[in-house]
Amino acid sequence: MKSTVFSFLVAGFLLGPVSRAGAQCIPSDVCEEVSCLFGSSQLETGQWSNANYSAMVSIVPSFCGSLESEMWFLVMAEDTLVRIELTDFDCTIGNGLQLALYPDCDSPPLACYSGFNDGINLFPTVTASTQPGKVYILLVDGFAGDQCSFTIKTEGLADLNGQSVLAGEVRLDLNGNCQTDSLEVPLEGIPVSFFGDLDLIQSTDAQGRFEQHYPSIPGFEFGVFIDTLFNDYWTWCPDTIVVVADSLSDTMNVVFHLQPVVLCEDMRVEIGVPPFFRPCQESIIKVDYANWGTVTAQDATAQLVLPSPFSILSATWPFTRTGDTLLFELGDVPPLYSGRIELVVKLPCNGDLINQTLCLEARMFPDSSCTGAAAWSGAQVALAAGCAGDSLVQFIIQNVGSGPMQYMQEYIIIEDEVVLRHDSFQLDTGQVMEVEVPADGSTWRLETGQEPGFPGLSMPSLSIEGCGGLTPGLVNVWPQDDRDLFKDIECRLVRVSYDPNIKVASPEGVGLDHIIRPNTPIEYTIHFQNTGNDTAFYVRLEDALPPELDASTFRAGAASHPHTWQIRGGDTLVVLFDPIVLPDSATNEPASQGWFEFHIQQKPNLPNGTLLDNRAAIYFDFNEPVITDFVRHTVGKLTVRVDDLPPGIERLWDVFGNPLNDRCTFVARQQVYGTSRLELYDVQGRLLQVHVFEGDRFELSRNALNAGTVVFRLISAKTGVFSGKIVVE
Repeated sequence: MKSTVFSFLVAGFLLGPVSRAGAQCIPSDVCEEVSCLFGSSQLETGQWSNANYSAMVSIVPSFCGSLESEMWFLVMAEDTLVRIELTDFDCTIGNGLQLALYPDCDSPPLACYSGFNDGINLFPTVTASTQPGKVYILLVDGFAGDQCSFTIKTEGLADLNGQSVLAGEVRLDLNGNCQTDSLEVPLEGIPVSFFGDLDLIQSTDAQGRFEQHYPSIPGFEFGVFIDTLFNDYWTWCPDTIVVVADSLSDTMNVVFHLQPVVLCEDMRVEIGVPPFFRPCQESIIKVDYANWGTVTAQDATAQLVLPSPFSILSATWPFTRTGDTLLFELGDVPPLYSGRIELVVKLPCNGDLINQTLCLEARMFPDSSCTGAAAWSGAQVALAAGCAGDSLVQFIIQNVGSGPMQYMQEYIIIEDEVVLRHDSFQLDTGQVMEVEVPADGSTWRLETGQEPGFPGLSMPSLSIEGCGGLTPGLVNVWPQDDRDLFKDIECRLVRVSYDPNIKVASPEGVGLDHIIRPNTPIEYTIHFQNTGNDTAFYVRLEDALPPELDASTFRAGAASHPHTWQIRGGDTLVVLFDPIVLPDSATNEPASQGWFEFHIQQKPNLPNGTLLDNRAAIYFDFNEPVITDFVRHTVGKLTVRVDDLPPGIERLWDVFGNPLNDRCTFVARQQVYGTSRLELYDVQGRLLQVHVFEGDRFELSRNALNAGTVVFRLISAKTGVFSGKIVVE
């Protein structure tokens, strides 16, 4: 029996390209796999039986009975009321059938008939209010395991003469004539979006093609357009096509022509690696690069920082090496060209590497932006870190840009999972500032920002572990500084063994609740491995995205093999590797692994405490799915510690509610009599506010405080001077 609680059927139309209604349609054994649309005539003229069907799901929402031998039919409503009646006969037990009508696999049924003992010849019937043109799922099951032959009588279901097909292509139109000619080339991996009576996003295949079936029902209407390519350098001809169905099956052919509007290169890179590294074992690293710009990138290069423990066994592209940095000279990369560099690497048989985190960083050149930065000072913040002997960790903040910083910037120091220190800096051209923390085995992290107007998305950050000991597994809890698409950072833990079928996220999130800040983008990777005893020729990944994520921001990342993907119903990701020819792990362990990576944004400004729960189903050939564990994030604030007291001085006040959103509270650790004074300063030392209060507690409201760091001094006769910093959000 297969155990799954997933629903991969959309609430609107179909799962994707589906079979035409006709003799080749057969009911599915699994709700999530229904893909063939039955018309009312086919249902009523067929002789059906649930023999040889078995319970393939453990949970169906709010079903009015239990499942033992169920069949699933995909049907479409033609009226606002649908009635379905069964006549059962030749039952092996005599209990008869039960049935239900569902809007999708995740939702409770619209109508449900639970069946009875000795219930044969009772004409099981359901009636439900429906929406014309919408697809529903009909469930028929034997009561208490009965197996019966039956006929179906319907009212209100569409009688499909067939289905029509929208066959499309996406092509590069550099001469701008909006016509298909010999100079055009097909474009792979372009997101194609459907709206109206279809709710779907799918990618073009290697030939630049996409295909969508739709019912030949008068009034069924949908539109199709090409979504953003994550820059503003291109336009489409046409930009939108609207399709209105009629009663006759037909094939409609459309071509979208991609035309340049801004002349600029746009180099991008993605690194693909296994979920973990293992000592003594080979790993395959794939570096995918592309030029999504409108002009050729001249003398392009790819730079890959590969940690020194790795030895390189082979590479598909020549390179030069300086220390840990590999340089690949790619030559001229034309618009919308993509390529791959593949390396086979191996870690030594060294147990000291276990629990260390190894980070790979890829960067493409040229990395210039066409957007310009007229208001930018030219300053650029860069970070470095290292173990300074046995006692210190040394962070270096440097202005590597062409001009001095015009504004103060803040930095924060994080020890393991706690924000330890806030401070500010302002550097002249080339100036360096050092920040030191104790080498006590903690994982240390430095975060800062860039000058206003800086051309790019970089928010400099850097983590370092292994100084004076090791606190493992904390590098990936924080975001990497790789929001610019010409840069990618992938960090992996070194482990001895792990589950090869897994979904991982970056950042992982802080603490047991995996806290991430609101509006932080997330990179998910679904890893899979063929651990069977034969080659897998087909792999399908299905992932019901949490509603708190914005599916319109979806961006496909690195993948191990050629594939296509769809987002169905606005929230269900389906990735097809067909064919994949994945050897089993005993035959070729590194080549038996695969992955698909994607990037997605949270919906804007989610409230603190919002949960983002997500897991995936992995189908190998026709086997039951492998279900990954949940990946969880909690949107929220980070813990901030105030540690500005001199060594040896006892802390006499606690600060609760830091970072400050609406208010924070100062609470004395011992009883305080008389008057206390709270002074607030900005990071330049200017006095902002003064508050005088009585007793051992004071609540500070944000009021007119601007976002940023505020320095406080709390003075009382009992406790003396207590100082620290508050982060105002």
